Amino acid sequence: MPQSSIELPRPELEVVMRELWYEDVHSEYIGDKIMPVFPVNNISADYPYIPREEFLKIPDDISRAPHGSYARRDWEVKWDSYRCSEVGFESVLDDKLSAIYGEHNIEADIIGAEQATHIVKADYERKVANTVMKEANAIATITAAKNWLDPTANAKKDIYEARLKMRSLSLLRSNTIVIPEKYFEFIDQHIEIKASVHYTDPLELKDKNNLVALLTKYFNIKNIYIGYGAFDTKPRGKTSEFKSAWDHDYIALMYLDNKTKNLQVPNFGRTFAWTGDVSRDTAGPSVFNGPPPLKIETYREPSVRSEIYRCRTDIDVKVTSPGCSVLIKMPAMPALT
Repeated sequence: MPQSSIELPRPELEVVMRELWYEDVHSEYIGDKIMPVFPVNNISADYPYIPREEFLKIPDDISRAPHGSYARRDWEVKWDSYRCSEVGFESVLDDKLSAIYGEHNIEADIIGAEQATHIVKADYERKVANTVMKEANAIATITAAKNWLDPTANAKKDIYEARLKMRSLSLLRSNTIVIPEKYFEFIDQHIEIKASVHYTDPLELKDKNNLVALLTKYFNIKNIYIGYGAFDTKPRGKTSEFKSAWDHDYIALMYLDNKTKNLQVPNFGRTFAWTGDVSRDTAGPSVFNGPPPLKIETYREPSVRSEIYRCRTDIDVKVTSPGCSVLIKMPAMPALT
């Protein structure tokens, strides 16, 4: 246990927090799957990119005669920029609680670091959700024929129309659907969907993973991500009011390529993450396709007889390809008569 008021870097806790990123018991997070981490050495910078339409301009003829020249052209280059800003949170662990944890063979350092990391993670999820579900960040927004909380809704037709819209505007073929929790929890009540899984054991539909697998076949889509990320909107001492970070009245149809390190490849967005202030174990190439690089520090605060655990990171949650998203807006539910 640290005994000094001087901040101490804790690289061993950074490694553990990275491993625990996907095992948070409070919720299920999808933010870094949609806007994958892209580690950068500079906290801010401009970067060049070639617009997608440039790659689609194919010459009529590229044949070459003997002793002749090859067809060629230069490429239009555009510029964009990112700017990482710091986010962080501190968790206070009283000495008495720490001693009680020790009596039960619970590692107090893990508890303190995990509490701080959870807040950073929840804030990140909320940032991604608000970015994805914002009409200004999509290439188009269409309105569903019926709200997906209506059992007579035809979700497959809505997805099909969104696919046509994306294809016509960006030439991309969608491969991902993002569904907020409130719509996913009701979707198995859709008459159209119930008919398509008529011979499926109802108990199987109660399992989220089984239902997602069935829906990927039903929609003929590669990925379906469910937006949970629950948090309490009320301050301490007030009656709790729970809400999902993805509590939006939209379904997002997207094209994602979240396994590439090439910024030329279309992907809705990236989480630019500065690696200049983290330990070697949580920076570098291994950061790709994982959580943002985390910095864990601890220090002692004698006045409250507690250890302070801080988690922080520097990120920019940025849309890089608006053409990769079409939003399906849910209409208001009809009034009950």
